[in-house]
Amino acid sequence: MGKYGIISLGEAREKLINAKKLLAQGVSQATEKQRIKEQGKLNHFSNWLEK
Repeated sequence: MGKYGIISLGEAREKLINAKKLLAQGVSQATEKQRIKEQGKLNHFSNWLEK
């Protein structure tokens, strides 16, 4: 969600609502963040291979 004071209370509430919606759909934010991170590593490695 972020450190205290960096985002407004309204933004924090909005992030919480979005996180709950994703969780209701069976998508974990932690798992999704890890998947995106791994995809980025894969893209970086494949770009390196193409050179």
